[in-house]
Amino acid sequence: MRLGMRGRVVGVLSASALALGGMAFMAQPASAAVKTIHCGQNISGNVTAANSIGPCSNGDAIKITISGTVLDLGGKSIMCNNANNHSRVEQVGIHLINVSNVTVRNGSVSNCDAGVAIDGGGSNTVQAINAHDNVAHVLVAGPVNPDNPLTTPCNFGDGITTNNSNNNTISGNVVTRNGPFSGIAPVGASKNNKVLGNQAYDQNVSNALPSPPFEPDTSGPCGPFSATPQGVGRSTRTSASVSRAPAPPVTRSSATRPPVTS
Repeated sequence: MRLGMRGRVVGVLSASALALGGMAFMAQPASAAVKTIHCGQNISGNVTAANSIGPCSNGDAIKITISGTVLDLGGKSIMCNNANNHSRVEQVGIHLINVSNVTVRNGSVSNCDAGVAIDGGGSNTVQAINAHDNVAHVLVAGPVNPDNPLTTPCNFGDGITTNNSNNNTISGNVVTRNGPFSGIAPVGASKNNKVLGNQAYDQNVSNALPSPPFEPDTSGPCGPFSATPQGVGRSTRTSASVSRAPAPPVTRSSATRPPVTS
């Protein structure tokens, strides 16, 4: 769970570099139904997307609240509308909420507060997803205050993330230019998650405002994160390597994020 200055406890990994591997779109199962999908839809069953969606506004682009669901994007894309989000409602591209044995694969997710988020549940699979340019949206400058509706929430800011969710498999994904937190991040009481064969780079992208009091190459309201000569918002942590083995949780702040309910 995460809240306030992204008060979050990070599990297996919290930076952007992961075990390297390729991403190849997987063949859809014979039993999958090809269906048109829509912004804001709650997906269930065995579905292969017939179309791309977005820019999606007003909440999560896709929700999954039924265990056993398979969503194969079939190479299609999901796009949120972070640039025009002026509310405290954060957008997740594909949001798994208290489910198990769900598979999400084969497509791209961008311009959301988080590309793919697994909240609760466990034993889910995220595979062959290109999660890029998912950066937590900004409302106003200043520190995070959950009681102030004008401040930036900062609960998300990752390409792919788990929150209080165990035994998931995150493999063969490509995650780039996400932030301000991580490419792939198990958060809260997330244990025994397998993060294998992913490619991740250029994470920790700042969500600083383009005008004072924040300079665009320094701290955002969810930061601070340090920039490097590589470009605005590029963190010095982007080249760090991360072990695949479970590690003790790392606390980023004292606050925590409440569980998500469907």
